[in-house]
Amino acid sequence: MRVNRNILLAATAPVLGSTGVVTWDKVKYAMYYLLQNILVVAGLAATGAVIYYGVMMATARDNATQFNSARKGVLYAALGALIIFGVYTILSTVRGAVNSIGQ
Repeated sequence: MRVNRNILLAATAPVLGSTGVVTWDKVKYAMYYLLQNILVVAGLAATGAVIYYGVMMATARDNATQFNSARKGVLYAALGALIIFGVYTILSTVRGAVNSIGQ
């Protein structure tokens, strides 16, 4: 399948720019952009899991097994969210350090 060069350049313009020339700055930006989006999706998934298990815990009533299962789910989802936000903080710190070196 042959890809039209203009379509490819238009699709990659936010990362590569209008010329399509790859530079180290563009690669750094693309890597940061990709990791940031992955972390946002993971953070949303962890938040959704905390809400789901919280509702499950609230509706457990007298079922101790369901309550304990939901409690573990909230704990693991909250721990995952903490790790995700920690990685995001590290990523932002490294990006700031790398940008300051280049200037």
